[in-house]
Amino acid sequence: MSHKWHFFRAGGVDQVSLRNGADLLALPELDQKLWVALAIPSTGIDVDPRTLELLDHDKDGRVRVPDIVDTVKWIGATWKSADDVLKGGDSLALSAIKDPAVLGAAKRILADLGKKDATSISLAEVTGVVDAFATTRFNGDGVIIPETAEDADVKQAIEEAIAGAGSVPDRSGKPGIDQAKTDAFFADIDKLAAWIADGAPHLALGDATG
Repeated sequence: MSHKWHFFRAGGVDQVSLRNGADLLALPELDQKLWVALAIPSTGIDVDPRTLELLDHDKDGRVRVPDIVDTVKWIGATWKSADDVLKGGDSLALSAIKDPAVLGAAKRILADLGKKDATSISLAEVTGVVDAFATTRFNGDGVIIPETAEDADVKQAIEEAIAGAGSVPDRSGKPGIDQAKTDAFFADIDKLAAWIADGAPHLALGDATG
């Protein structure tokens, strides 16, 4: 049976009322003709910037219907009750989390903070640990930055790879290289070495080429 929607009128427009978690989880079923907007910018509007950043899954600067639908599906898979998402507050009871991986991560954060017996986790606790982890030398994101290296030659190699193959940001926002960039850089070196080894045909003045 299709979901029964409730509407309210504001600014001369009929709008869907999200009264509870059931309404929220039913959003993917809502005809897009009934959405007030099909896209909004992810910056410059009166909504928490970090929330907009998370909603903009493809990072194209717009939050679109598919972004919202994917988020709603994630909520359904992560929360035991979507009603909790619509409640105010900056903390979440561990008992409200359905996804075992998310629950395990929450418990790990609390344990690392010396709060292994806590029954809820706050936004400040999550963001504090995430921010601290992002600035560590090895933060598990698969991106190596020059500051990671303890050896000067290795650091220089990373910097040259960034200059030659481009960079990707690591969790701290600093430029670095991942496996793909590293492979591309050394592939270019191999090509250059092969070109030099076969250098005679490429020397315009023969042996006199400087």
